[in-house]
Amino acid sequence: MMPGPEIGTPRLLGAVLAVGAWLGLCLWAWRRSRRDRAPLHLLPDTPPQAAPPSTPQAMPHGSPAPCWVLWASQTGRARALAEQAAAHLQAAGRPALAAALHRIELAHWQAHARAGGQLLLVAATSGEGHAPDEVASFAERHLQQPAPLQGLQHAVLALGDRRYPHFCAFGERLHHWLDASGSRALFPLLRNDALHDDALGGWQQLLQGLLGPRGHDSATPATLAMPAMPPAPPWLPWRLIRREHLNPGSLGAPMHLLTLLPPADADASAHQWQAGDLAQVLPATDSASTALPPALPRDYSVANVPGRLALGAAAPHGLGDPPAALAALAPSLASPASPASPASPAGAEATASAGVPPGALQLLVRLRQVATADGQRHTGLASGWLCQGLRLGETVPLRLRANPGFRLTPSLDRPVILIGHGAGLAGLLGLLHGLAQQALRRGPLQRAGHNAWLLYGERQAAHDSLLDAQLQSWLDSGVLSRLDRVFSRDTPEAPHVTHRLQAEAARLQAWLAAGASLHVCGGRDSLGQALDAVLGAQLGAAGLQALRDSQRLRCDLF
Repeated sequence: MMPGPEIGTPRLLGAVLAVGAWLGLCLWAWRRSRRDRAPLHLLPDTPPQAAPPSTPQAMPHGSPAPCWVLWASQTGRARALAEQAAAHLQAAGRPALAAALHRIELAHWQAHARAGGQLLLVAATSGEGHAPDEVASFAERHLQQPAPLQGLQHAVLALGDRRYPHFCAFGERLHHWLDASGSRALFPLLRNDALHDDALGGWQQLLQGLLGPRGHDSATPATLAMPAMPPAPPWLPWRLIRREHLNPGSLGAPMHLLTLLPPADADASAHQWQAGDLAQVLPATDSASTALPPALPRDYSVANVPGRLALGAAAPHGLGDPPAALAALAPSLASPASPASPASPAGAEATASAGVPPGALQLLVRLRQVATADGQRHTGLASGWLCQGLRLGETVPLRLRANPGFRLTPSLDRPVILIGHGAGLAGLLGLLHGLAQQALRRGPLQRAGHNAWLLYGERQAAHDSLLDAQLQSWLDSGVLSRLDRVFSRDTPEAPHVTHRLQAEAARLQAWLAAGASLHVCGGRDSLGQALDAVLGAQLGAAGLQALRDSQRLRCDLF
């Protein structure tokens, strides 16, 4: 008997098993990515296609290409208006498809153009003229230069607020890019100021024109009636009952925790929210001493309350009942620094806190202090009022708004990585309260030590270990599986939270391989850009884009 085969067989068998295990892992990852990838949003009566319906393989010969109605939305209003428009076109007999702008690959745009297709875009503008967070990667990849879109016909409805700088800037950018790409405008660019219904007349006229003769059929009214957009939640007077300075002695600006109570007769609908949603605060201005225009609202994220919050799939449109306690922690309540700037409403992340009265809401506010050219120091109009000017017992105009792009994903078997710095801790605390609500259903993740990982940056451990007791309790209970805090003045050799993420590259890869989603809350120019660089270096451009496409990278940047 030859010894070779007896020795080689186990080795061969081991090699086969190793390759099989590797192939199995690849198949599992592929199937999971397919499951996680959100499909295009097709309206009822539009069957799912293997490709967008304008491509030659998806369209029957001679059939007209459906009208695409795409949205670029920050808070959900652009999406609502796009879906409403597509539904009206379909109801009148015009094939239509509604989808998020970033879910359509450029190759499909080009196929739609070759088919002579029509495209309607409803585009919001975020921050200082930026694309909405979920569309940022699409804009970065494709809007830098024209694309071959000859044959396409388009119209853009840009949503904005004239009281802010960069009014409708992203919608304008899309319109000019389409023009430069050879697409023909069906209608001049429509700029909608703060979603006033009387400004939607041009949009209604455009949709009516798309229907053509169908709009005058006996079965279809000649005039397309556009229902009014859902009204914004009402401003309610929340009363300040407590204010606590969290970081005395810090080298950074003061951080305050404010506790507010809603009016006793507040309607339950005013409390509908999910973890990650937005709060708006409308600061007061002293008209006697300044020549400021009326104050402007600014958005901040809202979190949940243990035991009362309906999360994700359970209640996709918010709470049916008012929460027992609210807590909002603001990513940045700082308003424009110059005293000549308009006051801006400040927003906040909501999270529950021990000792908070039933129905209360908390704001985490960093006081913004800026020196102007004349050598004077000024505070932000919103943060200065909330931290210094507002007295106990006085009220704050506040309302809650949806922020679907930052909410927890509905998957209960998905680990969560939370990354932030400074007042961005607020949004992450809100999400942690949401995870605490899901504790029973996320038990396997907690026991495996892969439930939530928080990476957070501040200045000094001695003064800036904000809300340490709450974080430690989450570590003890398993809601937090890992906590990494980086204090820049204590570790100057690696001062930023992104440095810690680089050092934990292997752990990051393992969590992502397990399907983790990343939630980022902090400064767009500081944390946002640095994190993109770190993730791009570790995952590659394709890996980073895959995270975005599968909605596993969710940002609230300011």
